[in-house]
Amino acid sequence: MKDQVFNITKVSSRYKGNKMTEEHVSQLFVKWSKKIGIQISAHRFRHTVATRIANSGCNLKSLQQLLGHTDIKTTFGYIETNIDDLRKIQSML
Repeated sequence: MKDQVFNITKVSSRYKGNKMTEEHVSQLFVKWSKKIGIQISAHRFRHTVATRIANSGCNLKSLQQLLGHTDIKTTFGYIETNIDDLRKIQSML
């Protein structure tokens, strides 16, 4: 589908259909978790990716659109605090 930035069904015949579903994503993370021996989730991955993108200097409105959030406050909730930034701010006080 054109509206999906990432679509596992295009790279693996294991996942059926043209549009990637939540079930496809869940199956993928279960598979990865078993492979690496650490439980990971799609939701935690979303938070990590959002934080890394935000910290790279990306336009936050673009990040909001990528994540599909209608309210920018939701996007801010996905971005983890960077401890090094907090230290820099504290040193300026």
